[in-house]
Amino acid sequence: MLVDYVVELGEDDPVLELPWQSEDGALQFHNLKLDPALVDRISEIDGFPELRSFLLRINTDSFPLQTLKCDTWKTQDITSEEELFTASWKACCYVDFVFVSEPEQQSFANHEDFTKKVCALLNRAPEISASVELIIRRAVFHDGCEGSCLSSDRNLRRLPIASQDRVGFGITAYVSGFGESTDSALRLRGIALNLFQNALIQATNSASFD
Repeated sequence: MLVDYVVELGEDDPVLELPWQSEDGALQFHNLKLDPALVDRISEIDGFPELRSFLLRINTDSFPLQTLKCDTWKTQDITSEEELFTASWKACCYVDFVFVSEPEQQSFANHEDFTKKVCALLNRAPEISASVELIIRRAVFHDGCEGSCLSSDRNLRRLPIASQDRVGFGITAYVSGFGESTDSALRLRGIALNLFQNALIQATNSASFD
């Protein structure tokens, strides 16, 4: 498995938001912490039971993380770094998530320590044709707001920030499976997402959160 993390905190880099809503209102944040049944409104889980299980597990009441947004896709665009898998297809997904605790949301050091710990755990996983990349990003928390009229693809320089908003950090995880067919790539993506879920659980169990 190919595992790595990067830090993207530049002015033009993407920024996460909680909550968020697309400009046309068609897409929006679903608070699975408050209502797990909302998971079935997320179209990306169709045909991807591992993602449904992942979202429900990460958003349980007692877990210190919360998911914000996700997407899935398939492609034959293989990077030079991914050519080691000798695959024709790549099945991808990403999930944005943040810590629930406000002190954790504000600490870059804790985010970096956490991503390093998750990567170390994943590097011990069985070798499969899959990859996990974690990206530490800025996050804007719209406290007391039911939704944002912007999408989480905006950057910090262009994002209107109200006086009651907080700026902290969040993480985007890209999980991909590789195969000679779409079916094999999708299967390995599901396995990789399960391995990533287990790494998140182990990493949070070995750390203390407020």
